[in-house]
Amino acid sequence: MFALCQKFVAGILTEAEYEKAVESFLDLMKNIATPNDETVFVKRAVEICQSYGCSHSSDSLYIALAEELAKTQTVELLTFDKGMINQAAKNAPTVTIKIL
Repeated sequence: MFALCQKFVAGILTEAEYEKAVESFLDLMKNIATPNDETVFVKRAVEICQSYGCSHSSDSLYIALAEELAKTQTVELLTFDKGMINQAAKNAPTVTIKIL
């Protein structure tokens, strides 16, 4: 996700090309045997990342996963990154962030 985002921000990919590349990545993920459909997390992470920039691609994945898990159980996301509090509050208010 980070590499695709960087190429989009740099103007190497158009918005349409970026969206197609993300969809192609999701199609590739479908070929990996997993217990659940993890493409949902990637789609949600892309949404979250769009308001925070490419350098937060990994954070967005963690927040998307925590958001999904919070639907069925109590979840706290532990991090040293104080900025993740704002990112979660803006994009996934059901996610609880704890700073270590």
